[in-house]
Order: sequence, then structure tokens, then C-alpha cells
Amino acid sequence: MLLGILKETAPAETRVALLPESLKSLLAQGISVTVESGAGLNAGASDQAYIETGATITTDRTSLLASADVLPLVNAPDAADQAGLKPGAVVIGFLKPLDSPHALTAAIARPATLFSMELVPRISRAQSMDALFIDGHCCRLQGRHHRRRPPAAPLSHAYDRRWNHPAGPRLCHRRRRRRPAGHRHGPPPGRCR
Repeated sequence: MLLGILKETAPAETRVALLPESLKSLLAQGISVTVESGAGLNAGASDQAYIETGATITTDRTSLLASADVLPLVNAPDAADQAGLKPGAVVIGFLKPLDSPHALTAAIARPATLFSMELVPRISRAQSMDALFIDGHCCRLQGRHHRRRPPAAPLSHAYDRRWNHPAGPRLCHRRRRRRPAGHRHGPPPGRCR
């Protein structure tokens, strides 16, 4: 079985379907992995990292599409890639069949088997396959990583209303007033917004 990892063609896409660390268990099961050159560069994985894991690198995208049995992708392949799929290939990724079903007609005509990861039920038994949860978790971790790094230049408080208010930074820390009877929504009267 040949698993192919393609370079994502969507603009501003920085993800890749599988990183080198994820390939170790697949290679141990005897699955051959071929990676398009530069597929993981935007995700921080070089071609050399894939080679050290045991995958092979190719620059020929069309031959990889024609020979791969399984294609994990982040986004749905475009029409030209779908037309070059191996008949009977399995494509797994965020395919958006409910948003644009007409975009997958070339893959269906091959015929190819399509698994759309965003349609996996979001239940506790399927949480290990919940790609939306994992994608959101990775984004949160990446945001946390960026917050931990020290800023390149000192940050100014130009956009913080509390520090630029004439009353100074203590404006928002004053004692809250009680809400009048019958008042249910909104902040208490006099509270800084």
C-alpha cells in the first residue's frame, strides 16, 4: 500500500496532512510513504526530516497522484488533481461536501472513495477521530506558544482604553454599584466599559 502526502495548494495554507513523527507507526506496519517535495515546509517539517523517518521524496506530483492508494489531505484536491487520482484511491481530509458538492464530481467519477473528516460525528466514542477538535486544539497550542515568546519590541498601551483614559488605569477597578431593582441585563450603572 502506498500512502502519498501532497503539498497543499490552497493559498496561505500552512498545514500538512501528516508530519514525520506521525509516519513512524505507519512505516512500522509496512506501508510505503511518498511525500511531495516541500509538502511540510510551511508546517516546519523539512524534506530531510521525512527522509530520516523512512519516507521517500518525489517532485512528480502527477505520478504520485496516479500511484497513491491513500491520500490524506488537509483541503479537498482541485479538479486537475482529482482527474489524476488512481481509480479506487482513498482520499481523507476536510473535503467540504456539504459546502460545495460539485467540487468533488471529478473524484467521484474516477471512482475514488472520499472520507470527509468534518462529518465524523462529534460524540465521545469518536473523539479520537474528531479532526475539528484536534485542529482547534492545535490552534490554541500555537497561540499559547506565541503568547509565551517575548515581544520583539516593547508593547505600548496605545490601544488600551484604560491606560489612556484621563482618570488613569484605576478607572475600571472602582467599586461596583448595585443594580437597581428590576434591572437584569447589561453592566451595572456607572461601570467602565
